[in-house]
Amino acid sequence: MTLPTGRSFLSYRRSRLHEARPLIEAQHDVGIPTWHDLTDLDQGHTDALLREALAAESTANAVCWLTPDVEESDVITKTELPAILKRIDQNDGFFMVPVAAGGLDYADVTRVVGTYLGLHDLSQWNVRKVASDPISAHDAAGIARQVLKHRLQEIAKRLAEGQPLRLVLNTRKKPAFDPEVALLLDWTHRFDGRLANPPEAWKEYLLPALETVAQTCEQHASGRRIIAEGLCALPAAVALGSAFLATRRLSLGCSSVLSIGFSLQCEVCYNKSTDVC
Repeated sequence: MTLPTGRSFLSYRRSRLHEARPLIEAQHDVGIPTWHDLTDLDQGHTDALLREALAAESTANAVCWLTPDVEESDVITKTELPAILKRIDQNDGFFMVPVAAGGLDYADVTRVVGTYLGLHDLSQWNVRKVASDPISAHDAAGIARQVLKHRLQEIAKRLAEGQPLRLVLNTRKKPAFDPEVALLLDWTHRFDGRLANPPEAWKEYLLPALETVAQTCEQHASGRRIIAEGLCALPAAVALGSAFLATRRLSLGCSSVLSIGFSLQCEVCYNKSTDVC
């Protein structure tokens, strides 16, 4: 069975490497751990390693960044996309988010992905299209939001009644992947020590990301308690509490392992109903 708390695999053409980074970072902002070839692909036969990664239960989904140059990539058309659709056929919670980008029209999707997909016709899928080329921060955040929605839907199906969601927020040290964690907010790429760098990152990325997380949890994990932990700067802890302080059908508590500012966070979240806060 697919682990709904697993990693998000990014399928893209290396010529679009400049777009991979914002796609990865936008997912990290909202708590989605990722699998990216530049950081996670081991030494060995590339096709075999990619198939292994896509077959792993710890790979929860795939974001397919479909651009005109995908047509020239045997790695994508013969290895990644067939392996992704094979996982879809297993019907065990794995999902795909296909995106037409780089000026690719809906009508060209089938031609670009090639003839190695068996009975699958991607032109019949609900393919998201982005107009920005290269991708904008706004469009990257929109794709991350879509992945997060599907992720929380799958997690909610698996969790027992009354079982809380675990949320980790790190700004100081890159968090290790943990399949027991539902939302792994890795903000280390937005921080330099204790401060967001640049300061505008709060307005452009971080506060919108927290609002996305809170809204999506309210929609797809309503009534379920959320336990927060991590290694983060005090402003990040306060921002997390503020995002969940709005009138929502959510209960945010703080684990005792949170390292800085979390006594303040417990005061901010006003949840005194359990012994966690």
